[in-house]
Amino acid sequence: MLSSNPNPWKRALFYLVAVIAPILALILRLALERAYGDLPHYVLFYPVVFLVAMLGDAWAGLLAAMTSALLVVYWVLPPIHQFAVSRTNDAIGLVIFCGMGLSISVAAELYHRDRRKLAIFQREQAVRVERRSADARYRTLFNSMDEGFCVVEVILDENHKPVDYRFLEINPSFEKQTGIVAAQGKRMRDLEADHEEYWFEIYGRVALTGQPVRFQREAKQLNAWFDLYAFRIGRPEDRHVAVLFTNITERKQVEKALLRSEKLAAVGQMAVAMAHELNNPLAAMTNLLFITKTVEGLPEAALRLLETADLELRRMAHITRQSLGFYRESTAPALTSVEAVLESTVELLKSKISAKHAVIEKQWNGEVQVTAVAGELRQVFSNLLVNSLDAIHEGGTIKVRTSANCRYVRVTVADNGKGISASVRQHIFEPFFTTKGITGAGLGLWISKEIIERHGGRIQIHSEVNRGTVVSVLLRFAPQGEKEIAA
Repeated sequence: MLSSNPNPWKRALFYLVAVIAPILALILRLALERAYGDLPHYVLFYPVVFLVAMLGDAWAGLLAAMTSALLVVYWVLPPIHQFAVSRTNDAIGLVIFCGMGLSISVAAELYHRDRRKLAIFQREQAVRVERRSADARYRTLFNSMDEGFCVVEVILDENHKPVDYRFLEINPSFEKQTGIVAAQGKRMRDLEADHEEYWFEIYGRVALTGQPVRFQREAKQLNAWFDLYAFRIGRPEDRHVAVLFTNITERKQVEKALLRSEKLAAVGQMAVAMAHELNNPLAAMTNLLFITKTVEGLPEAALRLLETADLELRRMAHITRQSLGFYRESTAPALTSVEAVLESTVELLKSKISAKHAVIEKQWNGEVQVTAVAGELRQVFSNLLVNSLDAIHEGGTIKVRTSANCRYVRVTVADNGKGISASVRQHIFEPFFTTKGITGAGLGLWISKEIIERHGGRIQIHSEVNRGTVVSVLLRFAPQGEKEIAA
């Protein structure tokens, strides 16, 4: 019933004090009796028993009481040969002292137990408060973080092979980044029957080995790329895996677009180099043809053939000069003829136009000029014409029209193609949005809009499904003063 202090060294110390303290009390009592005369038998022993019991434990209090009782019997009480009545009273006093010592020890033990219970209760309360605080902080972070987060339970078959996993917990960003809703508590195969086995294997390896992994992977069912970090939590037998991930689809698209741009730039530089190298032999061949045509006595058929060859060589020379001009033209805004840029764009796309058997109707409204970068305008018009060529059926018509007022020059590219639905028009200027599948980067119209707005203009699209599309580009009209200076 009576417990002892769990620390053996501390307990031994208190037992030693329980023996020494009554002896010191006896010595002090004898000294006080010599100075002040007779004192009550137990005047200093009650405080000793109380202090030892309160500072130590019940056994130390009992030991102090027993030691005090023995000291009182042998050193304080009258000798045994004195009157019986006195010995009876002393015996009763001794019994009372021993009973009080026992009571004090039991009371001290109960006090110590209550103190320990109170300390345990306070520690438990502090732990509960800390847990609630930590859980509140975790929940705040869990619900507000931009990264997707989920905890899954890996499900194994009888051969301990991972065959599925169940979502135990998901945060709001999980649904936003994956598009999977109401996944908590469900198995992945219930949400997507044809889910890739790779995900089961990687989460199963983390759950069974406890080794965290960091990897990037395309989720083909979601048509998205993710950067993931998976690690095991809880007990190994629970097979719980926490997954922190970020949707990096846009970053991957940017990387692909940059890679494609680098390839196109390399091809462009190679084409310019080839055009530069072809210039000299083309000039030599042109001169040789001219000299050959002046030779007397050539048959008429041969002259016609030489004339045809001369025309084709001139066409090749024009293409090489045009390629070199695209590469070397200035990137600073300057007075630019809109019609000249449109003509060069149509010439650049001549082979694609011929392959589609498209009809290009040009409707120029006189010579109009704008202050712009010619190469950037050519890029915009090229994007618009290519989109129209992709939209029309074979033999379709594309009308290219220019008009001007006192403020703006309007360039209109209209086709009779398949048109654009309202749902697609909402996203048509967004980067990486495309309806051309893997053949399109989804950057053409976005870049075109950025270029036109940088020139202080705007671009508008009107379309009807199965009727066609009209794209209008508005550019600021060059002031008359600028025209005079240019002239």
